Amino acid sequence: MLFKRIRQVYLDVNATTPVAPDVRRRVAEVLDEHPGNPSSAYRLGREAAALIERARAEVAAAIHANPHEVVFNSGASEGNNHVLRVITARAPAPRRRLLTTAVEHPSVRAVAEELAGEGVVVTWLPVDRYGRVRPDDLAALLDDSVCLVSCMLANNELGTINPVRALAALAHQRGIPFHADCAQALGKIPVDVHELGVDYATFSAHKVFGPKGVGVLYARDGAPLHPFISGGQQEQGRRAGTESTHNIAGCGAAFALVPELLAKVPIVTARRTALLARLRAAMPEAIENSPAEGVVPNTLNLRFPGVQNAELLAFLDLHGVSVSAGSACSAQGGKPSHVLTAIGLTEAEAQESLRLSLSAETSDRDIEYVADLVGRFVRGEAPAVSLVSPGQIDAAFLDDDRNFLLDVRLGVERRLMKGLPNSHEIPFLDFSRWLERLPRDRNIVVVCSTGVDAAIVAYALKSRSFPHVGLLVGGLLAWRAAHRALYRARAGANVTVVS
Repeated sequence: MLFKRIRQVYLDVNATTPVAPDVRRRVAEVLDEHPGNPSSAYRLGREAAALIERARAEVAAAIHANPHEVVFNSGASEGNNHVLRVITARAPAPRRRLLTTAVEHPSVRAVAEELAGEGVVVTWLPVDRYGRVRPDDLAALLDDSVCLVSCMLANNELGTINPVRALAALAHQRGIPFHADCAQALGKIPVDVHELGVDYATFSAHKVFGPKGVGVLYARDGAPLHPFISGGQQEQGRRAGTESTHNIAGCGAAFALVPELLAKVPIVTARRTALLARLRAAMPEAIENSPAEGVVPNTLNLRFPGVQNAELLAFLDLHGVSVSAGSACSAQGGKPSHVLTAIGLTEAEAQESLRLSLSAETSDRDIEYVADLVGRFVRGEAPAVSLVSPGQIDAAFLDDDRNFLLDVRLGVERRLMKGLPNSHEIPFLDFSRWLERLPRDRNIVVVCSTGVDAAIVAYALKSRSFPHVGLLVGGLLAWRAAHRALYRARAGANVTVVS
């Protein structure tokens, strides 16, 4: 072990949830006892098909839909792609305008940006300080050119709840279909798709203690839904491909637990309130990016002025605490989260923000432990790591023998982009095995793609008493943007694989 972790605290429930025991048992049972293809007519096939229909009924009950309105797929990302791409592709030319928000999940936002390059007119709905759409703003943009409105029910980074029922009603007054990404709302607030009045809604099982790689697309009875994946008549001809019976069964079992999750909301709310109070006590200057009201009960997005989120995240990870930077560093040049900048934060402020998302399993001791760690960090009690700006790493810095450039990117990242010249590569996922081979008499500068993984390794090195450790702020992407000519001339030269 590189370091001893005193306590394991998982505060990244919005990223994914562990699989619940009941769900695991259901999946294992199907894998062990039901090998048939659900489309086959013989007994094993009929048994598998019955399991899928059981899961369909469980999902329908959880979201208050009719079973025939439920389509199983690989998750909310596929569902979002399905609705946006198919609806806009089949819209007549005068009506190929999509309305969506600037704070959507990337599986909506990225699709909208791609559609904009393919002739679809995309209009981004404005949001308030907390990422919420105002009905009046939507009403002002609705006209006969709009083919679809897409707005998430609960934001994945802020937890903000949108007034989807009112927004959908406005769209329907103009005969415009409405889609809502509900992945982050299920199990945290009641979700009744009929009451919301949406035409399409998307969900992922792994957000409610189910398996990954399976989810649900709700399509209101009568709402058109041409297949996104063609090739078979599965899912009533709406999604081709042999069904993943065990995953679908697990999805049904997870959705069946939704009433239990909702019953625990008061516990989660109390935990979130306690966590916020203790973090504010640790750093009174902390600013809440999430709204005080109209928010899912488990999500807290905080800004710690003057604190780089990558460094704080790394320090917490070093001590067994899992949190998220809220996608504050994207894969596009280390730019901050589009959600945080859309609500008015500067890039620097976005890079001072962390998302903490908890569950009913989060204990009072967990909260005390995390708050104590944050307090230690902001008081300067964490081991010091130097921050190296992209501009500092010029040709002279690269050629200085006193500097030891340590590249900890994953293999796939190295294939996508060349590394710094004269750098030394070790694998991030297994870096502890190679630390004794690193020099203690040189200035070690840790490099990754965006700066997040590098911070984790840098703090790990400091915990092992390496005297001179720094990390490249913004990562290799930021360095390439700052030194384009140097990157073209020398990137990838004289790279050593330490492992």
